Amino acid sequence: MEQEHFPGAAAAEAALSRLMRHNQPGKLSLAGAYAWGYAAIAKAQMDGDGPAWYDQLDPLDLLFFGAAFPKLFAHGTEFGNARTAWLRVLRKSKHWKDLQSFVSAAVDVSSSSGYPVDDPRALLLLNGCLERAGLDRRKLASTLNPSTAITNARFARGVDVHLPLPDPSEKTRAQAAEFLADFTVAGANSDTCVGLLADACFLLDRLGHFVRGDAGILLIAMYVGLAATDDEPLDELSDRVRAWVMGLDEASPLTPVVDAVLTAADTGLTVEEVLQRLFRYPAFFGVVAPEDRRWHSAPATDLTPLAFEFGHERVDYTDHGAVQLDAVSTAWLESIDRVFGEQSGDHTPADTRQLVEEFAESLRVAGIHPAWVHAFMAEDIPLPQPDGSFSSEEHRREWQAAVDRYNRLHPEEGRPDASVEFAKWRGFFATKLLRVAADDEVFARQLIDWFEHDVREQKVNVLFDFVESARDVLLAAVRDDGELRTASIALAERWGGVELAKDVTECLMFDLDDLVDPVALFVVCVAYFVRRA
Repeated sequence: MEQEHFPGAAAAEAALSRLMRHNQPGKLSLAGAYAWGYAAIAKAQMDGDGPAWYDQLDPLDLLFFGAAFPKLFAHGTEFGNARTAWLRVLRKSKHWKDLQSFVSAAVDVSSSSGYPVDDPRALLLLNGCLERAGLDRRKLASTLNPSTAITNARFARGVDVHLPLPDPSEKTRAQAAEFLADFTVAGANSDTCVGLLADACFLLDRLGHFVRGDAGILLIAMYVGLAATDDEPLDELSDRVRAWVMGLDEASPLTPVVDAVLTAADTGLTVEEVLQRLFRYPAFFGVVAPEDRRWHSAPATDLTPLAFEFGHERVDYTDHGAVQLDAVSTAWLESIDRVFGEQSGDHTPADTRQLVEEFAESLRVAGIHPAWVHAFMAEDIPLPQPDGSFSSEEHRREWQAAVDRYNRLHPEEGRPDASVEFAKWRGFFATKLLRVAADDEVFARQLIDWFEHDVREQKVNVLFDFVESARDVLLAAVRDDGELRTASIALAERWGGVELAKDVTECLMFDLDDLVDPVALFVVCVAYFVRRA
């Protein structure tokens, strides 16, 4: 990690030297472990004898590398699985709060310096930041030394492929036959293991890769459905499947299911015979935890999810950035995939680019200024939050620069008035949420739950304020329109049963000056927009 001179470099190098003097392998603080990891990788890179994956390491990787030093790892997948296994052990210890401080320091150094989190300059500066944060005051317990803490971890000891498999029953034989007869039926509940597996089998079948006589295809399909990204080459799947399997948490409910498939692949059973046994596992019907769906068998795969867990909204790497989606946006995207899959009949995800283009067109129709649409579409900059905020100061600058560039090229359009555009954006966003709720009962129930539990996430607030501002118009309309009244009560009963239907009925009996239950008003608002559409 050869460094040019830059602000803070000298102080950081001095901190690095102090941390290495005060720490020795086997007796390390978190800051000391990071310093040793940084120095070991820097030396390997200067000597030119390190593997290519050394260039991909981020701060959390250097921390683990130093904690494990002088142990070396054969390849990046072994390293990634070892790091994640060590973090699972660390999570249960008193040092987890220190780990949180470490992750926050890494993100803050990147944000304040403007360097990506894996940039050599940010990696050097972090030494000084860790020292100032006091992360050299407490040594890691000997039980947390990777040489002992993860020697019996799954990735290290391997998987027993001679596990006894449960015998099938008449019920599971029928379930397996139904699964293979129509993947789209089993894939209808795509958050579960069986649903995700069915979606992947459908995809592989369409590509001509689903071989019903080879049980090994189920292991590949399970990886494709649960953890693979859209751009992974098919010829690399076998290696990645093995790494993912070895990196699973031993305590996860999914692990016995995956191990059963791994065992079956060596027994000569057919796909149908394996499925007959998988349907005996309760976890096969369960929702798969996000951690089990994450690829972590490589460098630079644990820092971002931990940063998000600890409340950071953005992590920037040299070749990519990651932004934490809020609860509403996450639920919205899930709803889009769910509705698209139901409408297409095969539960395949929606085409992202087409959705973005349709969204941009709806912005134009809503009268959002062309400069805003240009910044979003042509320059690929995320829209501001509906409340007028940005994810970071850098986001604000990028957005304004893109809007200014458009204005210089198109002066005839006039400059957008920020207060006017944000008002239009808030109204547009709220009506979009109402339309999504109208199309997707799961999403509607999620919004109702947020309303009922007074979740004051800012995008929920935008919808709440919009519905409240339309209160008088809604109540007047529903009292003058018998069909709208009937539709509101029916919608309430479908989404929340008799109790919600009762709340909406009572809401319609109140005077305009009375307080109205926000959930009931939300239901009426959705019914109103459906009727107008």
